[in-house]
Formats: sequence, C-alpha cells, structure tokens
Amino acid sequence: MIEVAEQLGMTTELLQVLSGTYAEARGLSENVITSGAQAVIAFDDVIAHGVLDGLDDHGVRVPHDIRVLGCDDALPIQTRPRLSTIRLQSEAAVRAAIRMLTDAGQTVQEQRIEFPGELKLRETT
Repeated sequence: MIEVAEQLGMTTELLQVLSGTYAEARGLSENVITSGAQAVIAFDDVIAHGVLDGLDDHGVRVPHDIRVLGCDDALPIQTRPRLSTIRLQSEAAVRAAIRMLTDAGQTVQEQRIEFPGELKLRETT
C-alpha cells in the first residue's frame, strides 16, 4: 500500500499500535492529528473505529478535516459517521484454505493466494 501511494505522489507515514485494540487506536488519534495527515487507512475496522472516535474527541470532523478508511467491513453500521472500508472475501479465503488442507495430504506447501477486496464508500471518505 505504501508503494502504491508513493507511485501516486503521496507522502505516507506509518503509525502503529502495539496491541491493535480500540482503546490504543483511540489514543493514536493525537499522533494522526500532529502528523498533518489528510487520510487514515487502518489495518482493520477496529483500529479505524478507535481513530475515528479519538479524532472526534479532539474536534476533528470526519470526513471534512480528515478521511478514515477501515479494512474488513466488520463495523460499518456501528460507527458515527458510518465507516468506509474494504470488504474482504473471507468466505472465499476460508474455502481456499480448506481446499488446500484437504488436497495436500500430509504436507501443505506454503503459497500466497490473493483475493481482491471491494471498496465500500460510506460516510468517512
């Protein structure tokens, strides 16, 4: 993702939380604000939700002042404003994993299978 952003001429900054909890992400919002970011792309919807609420605590208006995008489509209707996210093909991934395990017999060869996500634009972008 960072490589694609840089190819598009965007400046990126990686901000991380250690545990990936909502509370920790909420605390990260101050770093997001001081970074001058125009958008946040979160690892998952839990992190995005924490950042979203933390930004609100500081009076930052989403999407007017900054945009927020989650990933996994787990919490879209539980946030205010409703979270834009990338919906993953979890069911297809589970089917592929089961097929790999049942077809492999004794040993499973390591392999990478990519499934395209679906961008769901809602109220945070």
